[in-house]
This record gives sequence, C-alpha cells and structure tokens, in this order.
Amino acid sequence: MSERAGKIFGIGLARTGTTSLIAALETLGFSDVQFPTRTEQIENCDPATNTPEANAFEKLDEQYPDSRFILTARDRDDWLASCESFWKEHEALFSSHPYVMALHSYLYGGIEFGSERFAKAYDRHTEKVRRYFADRAGDLLVLDISDGGNPWQPLCSFLERAVPDMSFPHERRSDLGGEKFARRLSIHPLSNQSLDFPTATEPRIFYTICHTPRRGSHYLAREMWRTGCFGAPHEYFNVHIVMLEMSARLGARSLSEYAARLVRTRTGPNGVFGLKTAFIHFMFFATRRNTALGSSP
Repeated sequence: MSERAGKIFGIGLARTGTTSLIAALETLGFSDVQFPTRTEQIENCDPATNTPEANAFEKLDEQYPDSRFILTARDRDDWLASCESFWKEHEALFSSHPYVMALHSYLYGGIEFGSERFAKAYDRHTEKVRRYFADRAGDLLVLDISDGGNPWQPLCSFLERAVPDMSFPHERRSDLGGEKFARRLSIHPLSNQSLDFPTATEPRIFYTICHTPRRGSHYLAREMWRTGCFGAPHEYFNVHIVMLEMSARLGARSLSEYAARLVRTRTGPNGVFGLKTAFIHFMFFATRRNTALGSSP
C-alpha cells in the first residue's frame, strides 16, 4: 500500500485509457472500483476510476484529503474516433439509464456523440484539471498510455511502487456487460422514487441542514426522514450525482424547473421540505439558477 493516507482517483474521460489504468493498478496490488456511484463503493477500495470521478474530482479531493489523481490522456483526434465508435456501439445501453444520460449531458453537452461538442469537452476537462492542480504537482499525474513509451515508469514513480517486470497492460473495454453495468448504475438510494411522497402538498416550512462532508449528515438526514416529520432531506443540489439523477428522473431541464418539481415530490404530508447542502452546492445553485441542466459549468 502507498504510505499516503488518501486514495487514488483516475479522472480521465472515457476512452482515454481508463481500462488500461485499472488493469495496471490491479497489477500493482490495488483494489479498484470501476464506475462507482456510491460513497460506500469508494470507501473500501484504494483507487476508483472512470467517468463519475472525472466529473467529481473536486469534491473527491475535498472528501479524501491527501489523495492522488491520475488524468489519463491521449491524442484528441484518436480519442474522438474512439468515442464515436464506442457511443454508436452502446447507444441503446446509454440511453436506457437516466444517470448515464445526465452524466454525459453534463460532461459532453449532450447524450449522443457529436465531434465538435466532444472536442470542446475534452479540452475543457483537461484545462479544468490542470488549472485545479496547478500548484500541487505532487497530487496529479497526467498519463498518456498510448504515446508509445513505457507508462510504468511515471505511474510507479507517482505511486511509489516498484516497476513490474512485465509489459504495461493495454486493455480495450468494448463490452460493458449489460446486467453488471445496470447494477452499477442503480440510482442512489435517496434519489429513488420510493422516497417520493405520493400526494403533492403545499410546503409550509423549508429548512436546510448545512454540513461539512464526512461529519455524519447522511445518517442524520436518514433518521429525520424515518420519523415522518421532516420531509426527505437530501443533497438535492449535489450536481455530481444526486442532481443529475433526480433531474433526469423528474424530467427537469432547468434548475428552476428542477426545484419546482423537487418541492412537489419531496414535501412531506405535513408541509415540511428539507434539504442538506454544503457551501459548494449553495454556490452552484446561486450562480446558475436559470441554467439548463445539460449545460456545462
């Protein structure tokens, strides 16, 4: 294990070598989780990789101090060609999962492949990551697995591991495995329709649980919901996972529409509506309240 206390996150976009990175991390003895959609999936693993991490790397940095981040990269034209083929191959699977649809809409500006949109998304994500870690060179590794060199050297140096006496794994994920993929993408428990209140009630009381991550607010909110007196408090404006899932399920295309439909479905029979929010969630909503949910930040 690494001597550092934090975790390892692969934050490259899909088709940048994330599957090869997963295989390499497993070779180095790390227990990896792919495409996690739950905090508990990350808790018991050393690294986590794939699109949700690319979307949420800032929050992951906040929640898991002293972590290291690996941005997989490749030639942009090659990446676009790979994405076009991959999206065509899995169009039906992607379009059947609201979370994936919302995540792709947020990252790429749309659900279907579009060369111009994806090129802008690639450049935007790369610049965003580099700018965020500009003063923390020891926390970020930009790794081009396809450049013809030996990726083991920079990767093992970054993770403080010995270089294995074997070729670097170059994997290609062409089969997502429908049933397994579907299980991974099951909606967050607190976003599930089972927590909606069956009858719309005019809200009388609004309240907010202001929290700092990893301080027990999730358990507090769950117990408050169980009493039946406090509505269903949840991180409804956590853009990285919950808001994407909920907005897709509610069919909301703007933040104002999302808020209205949210209040209609999550206000308790006694007229109480609750949410919990961190400062970063409040700032996102305050600055983008009329923004389309599919647009990029």
